[in-house]
Amino acid sequence: MAPDHAYLAFDRLQAAYPLVQAPERFAKLCRGLIAASPQDWRARLALARHHAARGLPADAFELLLQALSHNPHALLIHQTVWNALSSLGCPAELIDRYLALTRDVIFYLDPHICTRCRYRSTEFLWQCPHCHEWNSFVEERMATARDEEVSD
Repeated sequence: MAPDHAYLAFDRLQAAYPLVQAPERFAKLCRGLIAASPQDWRARLALARHHAARGLPADAFELLLQALSHNPHALLIHQTVWNALSSLGCPAELIDRYLALTRDVIFYLDPHICTRCRYRSTEFLWQCPHCHEWNSFVEERMATARDEEVSD
């Protein structure tokens, strides 16, 4: 119904598909969301976690690097990257790739913002608790320091 909000159900779907004897459907869902929206970092993160749980840390790591290139500010991706690196025995070339992608990243813990009153939240909300507007939350994207122009 709302592919841009599919991430709200990823954990439940990943747990439900094995119960109905169709664990491969979760990976297919994530790949479909990525194909439909190439900027979707959350679908890549969910698929990476799925691969990691299935004992495929190298596949998970590649997806995590792709997710980082779309949203280097998401702390959740970085935490999952370190889990994958740990599973892979921390090869130096993988750590170098990770460091190159994250060298100028600014982290924030409240990426969702109300477009009406600028209220900030750590999670996506349907209704703003401050101004009570419905469907006004978006994920704020921050540019890295090197992308901003310096003014004198």
